[in-house]
Amino acid sequence: MLARVLLAQNDPDQALPLLQRLLDTAARQGRAGSIVEIQALRALALAAEGAPMHALLAELSAARPGQQHAAGRIDPGYLATLARACGQPDAVPPQGRAAAVQPGLVEPLTDRELEVLRLLAAGRSNQRIARDLVVALDTVKKHVTHILGKLGAANRTEAAARARQLGLIP
Repeated sequence: MLARVLLAQNDPDQALPLLQRLLDTAARQGRAGSIVEIQALRALALAAEGAPMHALLAELSAARPGQQHAAGRIDPGYLATLARACGQPDAVPPQGRAAAVQPGLVEPLTDRELEVLRLLAAGRSNQRIARDLVVALDTVKKHVTHILGKLGAANRTEAAARARQLGLIP
């Protein structure tokens, strides 16, 4: 009951440790119904922390290069990826979006990923890329997933556009 009150008072920071203790106890005692209820409450508590996390990410994205805090050491593309993971891609400020394409990648692309990226940007389907490179379709899908993540892109079109802006492809 206390966890529910804390959540109703918008205090997930206090509710989460309590819910974790309750979860540990319920698990030790094998109370499946309680485990489900506690996990549902934990999900609500974690969801309540999403807005503050997104606000922090937006603040970091808006920071100008050279400012004396952690934002200067965090790749803007990675910040954009984190913001999208919070489910609010439009909340990253425009200057954060522009910075995300300039500095580079979350992580460098491998030679094979660059090869897949070139074919992807040329409009080839995953099946066609698999045939052209003589690899399994699942391998191409995995490469595409890695490319999207490394470029901080939501889809193939965005990946191709970012890659062009970064000079990775013509």
